[in-house]
Amino acid sequence: MLAPLVQGLGNKDIARKLSRSLRTVEHQVSSVLGKFNAGNRMAVLLRIRSEPCLIESARED
Repeated sequence: MLAPLVQGLGNKDIARKLSRSLRTVEHQVSSVLGKFNAGNRMAVLLRIRSEPCLIESARED
């Protein structure tokens, strides 16, 4: 879920790409924001840019 978010995809595009419902994606994006203690997608993107190892550890999960 993190990679498409960081790529700048919107919820609808993520849902299509991952074959998930829009509601599921909304819930998962909200969860990612909470895990990063971020108020929005841009805060997550900036954190990933400053700590790229986070994207690798997310792929291992």
